[in-house]
Amino acid sequence: MRLDYGHDRWLSGRRRDEVHLPGNDRQAKHTQRTGELNLAVIVERDDNGEFLIRELQRMRANVRHVWPAPAQVPLQYDAIFCTISNDLPQRIPWVPGEPSSALILVDDGKAPLNLNLIHNCAAHGLLHYPATSRMIQSVLMLAREHF
Repeated sequence: MRLDYGHDRWLSGRRRDEVHLPGNDRQAKHTQRTGELNLAVIVERDDNGEFLIRELQRMRANVRHVWPAPAQVPLQYDAIFCTISNDLPQRIPWVPGEPSSALILVDDGKAPLNLNLIHNCAAHGLLHYPATSRMIQSVLMLAREHF
């Protein structure tokens, strides 16, 4: 168990993102941009899906839930969380290597993980249920960084 958990949240009475630390400028930019992100969440609206949507909204992102899954993945979003399905590679409208959105696959854990399917989707991130807020934040920021 970490006894120092959260010790870096406050330094000298100021929030950590207000203190100038090496590399902190980049972190502040990502924090600002989160509120400006337009996200699509193409998942079933069960308990896990609701949690995902709530956490993204808590990050101040503009979230749009789309279900059932459309015939073609929408293009107008900054990032898309999408449930893995066998026909997903055919529903992705962009050419591999030239995506118009960061794609984050969501594994609901109901079927065995198909690594070839994941590879064929050329996703920027993978989220497994049950997700935590830390997992959601990190996969979104990594996907946006690699997009």
